[in-house]
Amino acid sequence: LFDVCSACQYQHLAYAEQLRWKRRHARDALHKLAALGVDDVEALLGDTVPSPRQYHWRTKLTPHVSRSRGGDGGPAEGGVAIGYLAEEWGSARDRTGRRWKDMIDVPECPIAVEAINEALPQVRQAARSGGARPGAELLLRYTAEDGVVTE
Repeated sequence: LFDVCSACQYQHLAYAEQLRWKRRHARDALHKLAALGVDDVEALLGDTVPSPRQYHWRTKLTPHVSRSRGGDGGPAEGGVAIGYLAEEWGSARDRTGRRWKDMIDVPECPIAVEAINEALPQVRQAARSGGARPGAELLLRYTAEDGVVTE
């Protein structure tokens, strides 16, 4: 999915490079938002600690609902795509000429914890059968204490 899904922003990079980008992102945010000098930010950040898991670590997913086709160009299950916007702009245009991004149907997320992936089919089915509105955002959050909590 990483080559088409906008939620996988760093997955095209080798893991060591992902860590460098994430550190750079944190450094730039602190520099800009806290108005700290570069040396002060570097002193605050310390070393980037790699995770023992390169996959199945994300504990929160917020997929969106779309009544349009899936990002592969074909219809999503039941005509409802549940996932994330495509990385690239689509070729379809409305009558004003405006383009939009396709919704990528994401039945399973390789960076989500296993518990979220196990709950995802039921959440997707409930959204489809419950008539979730286009544009609705679903929430799946995993905690060790509560398991997967959905909204």
